[in-house]
Amino acid sequence: MSLFRDSGGAVVLQLAGAGLQFLAGILLARWLFTDGRGVFGLIVLIPEMTRAVVNWGFGTASTRFSAKNPSESASISLNAISFGVLSGVLFSGVLLLFFPWLMDFVQGEGFEEVAAVNNGVEIAIWVSVLSLPLLLLESFLGGQLVALRAILASNMAKVVQTGSFALFLWLFFRLYGPTVAVAIVARALSFALGNLFAFLVLTRVWKGPKKVSKERLVEVFQFGIRTLPASIAVFLLFRIDVALVRIWRPVSDVGIYVLASSLAMMFQVVGFAVERSLVPRIMGKTGEETKVLTPLATRCFMLVGFPIAAVAILCAWPLVPLLFGEDFAPAFLPFAIFLPGLVFGNVGQICNTDLLGRGFPAYASYSAAVALACNIGLNIWLIPKVGIVGAALASLVCYTLHGVILSAIYSRVVGVPLSSMLIPKLSDVGRILNLVRGRS
Repeated sequence: MSLFRDSGGAVVLQLAGAGLQFLAGILLARWLFTDGRGVFGLIVLIPEMTRAVVNWGFGTASTRFSAKNPSESASISLNAISFGVLSGVLFSGVLLLFFPWLMDFVQGEGFEEVAAVNNGVEIAIWVSVLSLPLLLLESFLGGQLVALRAILASNMAKVVQTGSFALFLWLFFRLYGPTVAVAIVARALSFALGNLFAFLVLTRVWKGPKKVSKERLVEVFQFGIRTLPASIAVFLLFRIDVALVRIWRPVSDVGIYVLASSLAMMFQVVGFAVERSLVPRIMGKTGEETKVLTPLATRCFMLVGFPIAAVAILCAWPLVPLLFGEDFAPAFLPFAIFLPGLVFGNVGQICNTDLLGRGFPAYASYSAAVALACNIGLNIWLIPKVGIVGAALASLVCYTLHGVILSAIYSRVVGVPLSSMLIPKLSDVGRILNLVRGRS
């Protein structure tokens, strides 16, 4: 039952972080409007897409090795931190070589109409690109905390990041005016604070020699490279739609779509909490033990995920225009379309965590590659016809496809019936009720 207790505690902190992120989203929407929100989303996407490539799978591999070898976690963590800083600094410089192209990507057609709210967009892109090392460290530090079962601390670091982002946004907008450049600076500072908190906690829980190990560095890197195709494909699956929307739709539609997808990704707090609680248990146990644990987690997640999605959709209908402004009212329908696909997508990610623990990093790349190809094709077909609703429909189909394929792969590899992963049991309801009642 400790899994459920950890998941429950993580959900509380994830919900707190999501609430603070929600508050930041309101500030961005109310002060930057649809156009400014779209430009902000595009600028943020630049380092995010780069991070998916230049982490080289090192974060995932470091998490796995620390979970399996906690007595060496200090050395593995320092390897990860050093790698993150070096890779981030190097590729920030590479990105800046393509600065004119980045400007074209962000501005595009109709940018002149929204330039008043986007003073200093060049500075915003510079700051966003230079924040790449902070983004890499955020994922690496969080992974190390999860591997060492400091799961609540990893979620608390996210609360620090989102909370400081909302605070800095409000403060800086009041002092310097609401521009995208100011918002990007606030975001970079919030990641620095979140990383500082995570690092301070990490130094209290890691074990072993506190020095970089070249031998372990090579070993981790070799495993990480095997996970890289999957991490790139999964990231693009969940984010390529924003770039594709920008090709065919004005920046105001990008802002509405970014809000819808951001709200939908907040729904994933439950999935992230379950997955993070599973990581040290799965990666530190034998295959026979996880053969029972993983199907239990996927069934319980579906039991909880779909009702939460239904409530979120009902609440979003009146609240989106009320909180974010009438201009963002069209974000409701894409948001509602996203959620069922995210439930299945999270089930697939839970299965992938188990497969990673068993030493099979490549399966997620197969699933994500199929889903990504489908996603791009559907977006190219649907966005010109039905706009952002078409992009959301493409995401629904492909997130679901990704989750189902990964579940089927897991079923075949591990020898677990697919029905035992996707069809909840009456006993699962009892486990969830016991968690709510506080029983062990």
